[in-house]
Amino acid sequence: MEYAFLSGGMSGLSRADMSAWREYVGDMLKYDMYVFSPPDFYSPYNSEDYDSEREVRDYDVYKLRHAYIVIVYFNVPESIGTAQELAIAKEHGIPIIGIVPQCYAPDSSHPIHPWLQECCSKLFVDSCDTFNKSKVGGEWKVSPEWEAMMNYITYYYGGGAL
Repeated sequence: MEYAFLSGGMSGLSRADMSAWREYVGDMLKYDMYVFSPPDFYSPYNSEDYDSEREVRDYDVYKLRHAYIVIVYFNVPESIGTAQELAIAKEHGIPIIGIVPQCYAPDSSHPIHPWLQECCSKLFVDSCDTFNKSKVGGEWKVSPEWEAMMNYITYYYGGGAL
C-alpha cells in the first residue's frame, strides 16, 4: 500500500505541536493515500514502548525507505532526525515535498540549511511562523500555503497519480 511518510521535528515539542500538522495532512490525504506518522508509533511521550533509540530509528528508517513520498514540515529546522530522514529519502529516490515557516524561509534571517532545501523536490513557504490551524465544524482552517501544498501533493502524487 502506498503511503506518505510525515517528517518533522518531535523532540522538545508538546504532543499537540508534534501531532497537529500531521493530523491535518492525514485528514487531507485520507482518500488518496495512507500516511505514516512516526509519533503515532514511537513517541517521546511513550518511552516505555521501546527499549532503545536504535529500535526507534531502525523502525523509522524501515518505514521511510518504503514510503511513496515524504512530506516534511520544518518546524524544528535543527532536528537531527528530520535531516537524517531527508538524506535517506533523497538517497532512495523518494520525492520530498516540504513546507517551511516564514521565520526559517530561505530568504529569512534564520533560514533552514541549504542542504535541507536542496533535498526537497518542492518547497512551500508558510506565511505563518507556526502551524496555525483550527477545526471548525469538521473543516480545517489553515494558511493558504498549507492548502496549496496539499493541493499540489493530491494533484501530482495522490488519487489518479498513484
